Amino acid sequence: MVSLADGGLLMPGESEPSLEELARLCVAEHPDPWSLDAVYALGGLVLARDLELNLEELTDLIDAARGLKAVPVKILAGRDQRRPLRNPEVFCYESTTGPDRLRVGGGQDSPRLLAALAGQLPELLYVLVVNRGRICGEGRYESTPMSFVAVLSFIDEYHDLFAHDSRADLWIGSVVSNNLLVLDEHDFVFAYGDLDNFAYELRSLGFSEGPIELPFPHEHRMNREFDDLEESLVNASDWNRILPLQESDYS
Repeated sequence: MVSLADGGLLMPGESEPSLEELARLCVAEHPDPWSLDAVYALGGLVLARDLELNLEELTDLIDAARGLKAVPVKILAGRDQRRPLRNPEVFCYESTTGPDRLRVGGGQDSPRLLAALAGQLPELLYVLVVNRGRICGEGRYESTPMSFVAVLSFIDEYHDLFAHDSRADLWIGSVVSNNLLVLDEHDFVFAYGDLDNFAYELRSLGFSEGPIELPFPHEHRMNREFDDLEESLVNASDWNRILPLQESDYS
């Protein structure tokens, strides 16, 4: 039978195994789900067949062999950067070179958290999307003034792009005050303005005050599943203006 020890060579009379069968073999030899060893082993067997598969395609085969549903994630962290990152439901006050702010872990659903906090902003509101772009349209996309209901509709439409992909940040601000919310590529929400009011709302949502840090190393993911959402967003006809990205948008 085929084994990794013989490099995936066939014994006499055996038919060539499928890629799926090779993936199952690699998983059996390398069962640790947080290691890339099975992916690398499959890559070696695929290379021996003179086939070309990228890392994403190899990982999909290994995940399928483990019986895992491929779920797009925004950030990978931990050993071998294979563990999906979910920031804890914690917030802290921070001083910056500019205004003070709250740093908030995005929890289980960062766009829904952003929507809940946006309910504390005095209307009218605006949204600004910082799109680093996987397929098109790099830039800062600024809306015309919007009602809170319209902002909720916008978040619903593009929820998965902001929840499960790191290519775009979402800002929600008030036209009539200095209150501002930012959901960034690390799945943190930053709140500016009336910090104590935001902190009160966070506590009512079950968040607690405490330290929160970004683990290193980590990897930002831009998932092809959301390319259509990105294209729909940048081609929307109701943007007030589109500005170039700033250097800080690439951090």
